[in-house]
Amino acid sequence: MVTAHRGHRAYGLAAIVAALAPSPAWAAAPAAPYVVSFTGGDGCPREDDVRSDVAAHVHDASLTAGARVELRVTRAGDRFTGELVATDAGGNRGRRGIDGESCAEVAHALAFLAGMALELGGRLEAPAAVPATPPPATPAAALRSTAWVPERAGPALAGLAALGVRGGIAPGLRPAGEIGFELGALRGGSWAPALRVTAVMGQGRADGAAAPLDLLLAGGRLQFCPVRVGRGSFEARPCAAGELGAVRATSDGAAAGGGSDTFLWAAAEASLQVRWWATPELFVDVGGGALFPAVRTRYAAGPGEITYEVPAVTGRVVIGAGLRL
Repeated sequence: MVTAHRGHRAYGLAAIVAALAPSPAWAAAPAAPYVVSFTGGDGCPREDDVRSDVAAHVHDASLTAGARVELRVTRAGDRFTGELVATDAGGNRGRRGIDGESCAEVAHALAFLAGMALELGGRLEAPAAVPATPPPATPAAALRSTAWVPERAGPALAGLAALGVRGGIAPGLRPAGEIGFELGALRGGSWAPALRVTAVMGQGRADGAAAPLDLLLAGGRLQFCPVRVGRGSFEARPCAAGELGAVRATSDGAAAGGGSDTFLWAAAEASLQVRWWATPELFVDVGGGALFPAVRTRYAAGPGEITYEVPAVTGRVVIGAGLRL
């Protein structure tokens, strides 16, 4: 009886030791199937804290395998700018920018967006599905997130049309329009050249003592914008352009005998173009600059009378829209 009693005590002690022993290495929580990195300056959260913040926003990790998210926060004056670059398992990348008043605020907003991107497999937009439930509340800094353009290298062709006013056709600023195409380079950085080819139309009227002149401009325009400076969905480009065409002058004055004639139009331009990307495909442009006519034609509706002379310097302002094809 004494031997049996000692055996039960030994068995109970072994069970207690086993229960208190540390768990083996294979029982640790599995590593996340995605990769998150964070870079920030002084005053920013630690990288481990940001990773934990991201993980708290990943509610469904079933599609996160192979996804990578890079988060960066930099200081610009008294504000902080954040950038998120998401890469899916196939190597496709997208980016988004955020700004805020503190690094912690921006980092938290980036973590929120990173969690959403990871649940989509490393993409910033769902392929086509509509969520069955409304998304969670967005942090304040994320509400100021700018529109983004998918990062894919290579040329891009866009069709565009614009309306505006210009000088040099007739006295003052006269209505004009443009329609054509733009070939631009899709790449990061400031060096992103764009070449635009458009047809130009404009009309005006010059009143003279003998008879008024109706002036109609028709020509072509070639514009080159080598560099881009921008932030988020807004960008600005300095441009140089050249125009070549003809002006048709028509007079119905009886004293001048009526009739029409055609004159050469040639001009160079230095301009600035500002663009807003409403979507990754649709943009709105506002541009303008100084026109320097190379041919200063003098128009006369009657003998000995100069009805209008093309000035040495004039201007052009247009607003238009384009669609990336």
